[in-house]
Amino acid sequence: MIDTLFHIIDNIFFFCIALSGIYLFIFALAALFRHSGKYPITEKRHRFALLVPSETDIKNLEYPKDLYTVLTYSDLLQAVRELDEKEYNITVILGETAHVSPLLLQDINNAYDAGAVAMQLHHIIECRPTRKIHWQAIHEEIRNSIFRQGHVQCTLSSALDKMDIAIDSKWLKQNLKSPKSNLESRLLQQNIFIEYLSDAHVYSNSPRPRPYSMSKWKAVSKLPATLMEGNWDYADKLFRQFIPSWKVLLFICSICCVIVTCYNWTLSPRWWLLLFGLLFTVCMAIPDYLVEKKKK
Repeated sequence: MIDTLFHIIDNIFFFCIALSGIYLFIFALAALFRHSGKYPITEKRHRFALLVPSETDIKNLEYPKDLYTVLTYSDLLQAVRELDEKEYNITVILGETAHVSPLLLQDINNAYDAGAVAMQLHHIIECRPTRKIHWQAIHEEIRNSIFRQGHVQCTLSSALDKMDIAIDSKWLKQNLKSPKSNLESRLLQQNIFIEYLSDAHVYSNSPRPRPYSMSKWKAVSKLPATLMEGNWDYADKLFRQFIPSWKVLLFICSICCVIVTCYNWTLSPRWWLLLFGLLFTVCMAIPDYLVEKKKK
């Protein structure tokens, strides 16, 4: 009886973790095949509003100075409400920033002119003096690889934060109603694709706060109707709510490896292979610039 129960629980756990691992592996692999400069350079220039925290100073942008305005904010919602959407085509929202890539606005302009309405920029933690911050930088880049670059390579929308983003000004004013407004969900529910601009770099010295996460019960209630509508981008976002983080997956898989090996080692090889597969997936998602040469 105990042996049968153990086998049932073992199979359920293995199936759930393996399914999550395959999901992460597919997008981590796809992220390796990114294409730079996917949007052609356009001669048309759009007007930008750059919303930045009061302590941030943006310099050295290679874009006509009369076509962008840097506006500081202490309350982002109020700043968006006061924004004149008739004057600016695109609103760029940045968090606390050390500097940005000189061609940031040009990259956004090219994508916007090609039809992109919402774009997630590439945030990079530039100064990594401690192991903790270095680890946080790795964590952010793994998320960038799997949930952003990997997704757009598979023609799915990128994950979207509330900072380091560029969105059509008119749409932003109509949809940012409160500090808890989930812009990603609203974009996907309206079938608007979210692009990821991997070459549009935003540098800071600290990680960004994690975005608002939808409750699992809410995701369950929305998923069937979303699938019936054929809205695969939003269905993917809802499915992501059930996928544990890669750290949790590694922890659970490691514990299961030890337990299964101690109970019945003949059942353990698949668990050890799964653990190796998860580690391999995580390694694929880490960019080279964050890997120390002696550990590469």
